[in-house]
Amino acid sequence: MRLKSFRSFSVIALASALLAACGGSSSGGEGGSVPPTPFNVASQDSGGVATATYDSENAGIINDAVFDLVEGENSGLFWSGNVNGDSVTIAFDDNYLVSQITMYTNAANNTDTTIQYSADGMAFTSIALLTDCPTLVIGNGRIACTFASARQMSHLRVLVNSNAASVRIYELVAMGVLAAP
Repeated sequence: MRLKSFRSFSVIALASALLAACGGSSSGGEGGSVPPTPFNVASQDSGGVATATYDSENAGIINDAVFDLVEGENSGLFWSGNVNGDSVTIAFDDNYLVSQITMYTNAANNTDTTIQYSADGMAFTSIALLTDCPTLVIGNGRIACTFASARQMSHLRVLVNSNAASVRIYELVAMGVLAAP
């Protein structure tokens, strides 16, 4: 069972239980609205399409949700570049407000790669991990950034700065919600 399916089921079950407990219903009503639940907007299941400047055939490995996010293990599949400057990009199916990005990689530091985002797929902004991510985790095969405030984006890209042939990207996750039209 995929993590997304389990999460959707448990969110629906929890919401139903809470609505029943408070006598509410899912149609309109009084009180505040419940904010949408963030989900992995980069995954293939959510409409994300991965391409790369090198080895585009294997680009889809980074958003196929085969990576075991709970155990931090993978089936040995990864994308890597050929020369410094190669990149892999995920185009989302819409514009999203992304609050957290996690990259599973063998890159031991944040200088081998640069994570970038774009709202139009043309102009990309680099994420300065040390300043843009008040909650930053680097180590144990992942770089996890939680933004102070969500960033609007339709594309997410990883640019390989050094060690191109040896940097492996196993999975790229972007947790977000649909941006207001």
